Amino acid sequence: MTIPGDTVNVASRIEGACKTVGYSILVSAAMVEKAHALATLPAGSMELKGRSGREAVFLLIGDETLRAASAFQALEASHATLLACLASGILDEEALARCQSLAPQVDPDLVRF
Repeated sequence: MTIPGDTVNVASRIEGACKTVGYSILVSAAMVEKAHALATLPAGSMELKGRSGREAVFLLIGDETLRAASAFQALEASHATLLACLASGILDEEALARCQSLAPQVDPDLVRF
């Protein structure tokens, strides 16, 4: 049985991008919109085969319990700061170091990201 459609194709391409990003579960912006209570972090945007333009992708780290945890909230805030700096063309070494120290407390696999 096959399930055709754009959603399935995008999901397949995003799954294939896990190796590039260094994390085992990536989801689309549409998924984050529908499941906003889950613990996710922006992972940038990627060109996906068969799509025009870039697709925003997010790490899916955990459920709503993890999202409410202080360790995740601290990582989320530091990650947002780091991304804002990078968008301005600045590498904030302090924000990067905070993210690197907080990540293993949330999920040891985040170290690869």
